[in-house]
Amino acid sequence: MKKSSLYYGSYDKVRSSKVPKLWFHWALLGVLMIYILINYVNLNVDNSVKQENISNMDRASFMPGLGTAEEIEDNPDFKKESMEVMVETPKEAEKLNPVEKYIQRFKQVAINEEKKFGIPASITLAQGILESQTGTSRLVKEANNHFGIKCFSNKCKKGHCINFSDDSHKDFFVVFPTAWESYRAHSLLISKDRYKQLKNLSNEDYVSWAKGLLKSGYATDKKYAEKLISVIERYELEKIRL
Repeated sequence: MKKSSLYYGSYDKVRSSKVPKLWFHWALLGVLMIYILINYVNLNVDNSVKQENISNMDRASFMPGLGTAEEIEDNPDFKKESMEVMVETPKEAEKLNPVEKYIQRFKQVAINEEKKFGIPASITLAQGILESQTGTSRLVKEANNHFGIKCFSNKCKKGHCINFSDDSHKDFFVVFPTAWESYRAHSLLISKDRYKQLKNLSNEDYVSWAKGLLKSGYATDKKYAEKLISVIERYELEKIRL
C-alpha cells in the first residue's frame, strides 16, 4: 500500500497509528490566524460605521415620539432640517409655557403638511393643541396619537390600536410609531371627500376653516370651531406662514 505524504509512520500490522507531519500543523495554524485576522478587521470596520452614524444623528432624533433620524429620512416629504426648528435650548424652554413648547415643537411639521395637503398650519396646530391636551393626553403618551384618530379595521395586527373604553367598540384608537405619523394621518383624514369643500377656502381664512370642520362633522362639540379660533388668535397661529 502507498504511504500518505501527510503522515509519519506506516500502515503495517504492527503500527497503525498515524501522526501528521510538522508542516501540516503549521498550515492549519496559518489558516486559523488568517481567519481570526479577517474577522477582527471586519468587526472594527462595523463598529466604526456604527459610531459614525451615531455621531451624525441630529438632536431631533432623540426627541420622544418623533422617531430616529433614519425614520424621518424615510419620509421624502419631511425635511431633516425642519426637525431642528422644533428643538429648543434649555434656556429658551424655560421661557415657554406648555402650549408654546408644543407649538415650537410641531409648527414646522404643520407647515410641511400644509405644503403637501393644503391644510392651514394654524388649523392643524390648533387641533393638535386641543385634542392632545397640549401633548399630555393618555392617547399621546401611549399611542403617539395627537388627533384622536380612530381604528375601524376588523383585522388589526397586535399593537395596531388601543381600546380606551371597555363599554364601547367605537373607542379603538390607532397606535402610531411616531408623532409625525399621527400628523400625516390627520392630513390624510382631512383630505377625504367629506372635507373637500374646505379646499376652496383661503388658507388665511382660519375662521371659515374652523367652522367648515365643525359643519362637516369633524367634531360633535358644538363649540369646537369657537375653541379652534380662540387658540389660533390667542397664540397668533395665523402668523405661521409657508
